[in-house]
Amino acid sequence: MKKFIIAIICIAIGLWVILKIFMIYNSNNILSNQAIFKVYSNMSNNEIEEYFGLEKDSYDPATQILVCELPVNTTGFKPSKVDVNFEVTNLNCNEKYSEGKYIKYDNTELNDNNTKLYILKKTSIPTQMFNENLGGKSIISSKTVKISYKTGKINNIIISKDGIYDFCEQ
Repeated sequence: MKKFIIAIICIAIGLWVILKIFMIYNSNNILSNQAIFKVYSNMSNNEIEEYFGLEKDSYDPATQILVCELPVNTTGFKPSKVDVNFEVTNLNCNEKYSEGKYIKYDNTELNDNNTKLYILKKTSIPTQMFNENLGGKSIISSKTVKISYKTGKINNIIISKDGIYDFCEQ
């Protein structure tokens, strides 16, 4: 009986060590079933208006914001919408994952490639909390798009007048 209890304790300690090693690895790397999204646009104001079918000189970045709904289905604990960044210079395709800097989405949260882009009125509500059903009055325009992404990496998605693509997959 004593040997049996010692064996159980050794197995439990071994499993605990393996779990700790995996948790350390997971906190410093992107696993093959996870994806990270960074969304950029290289369009001018006029190109944004043309892309969304808006009237000329109607897009004003001082009072409006371009938002991308990520191809994910989260339960409210992770944001599913992000502001589109317009600073496309100095993108690093070899950038390493840094815990706390990015949000990882695993394969249970990833959807198909269909998603939406929005032009919203700037409000005091953070983009991550925007809900299409409740915040419909702040939507100026929206467009359904397809975003191709890969798991196991940081996806640098570029929205341009010619389409949507991953900067590092060109």
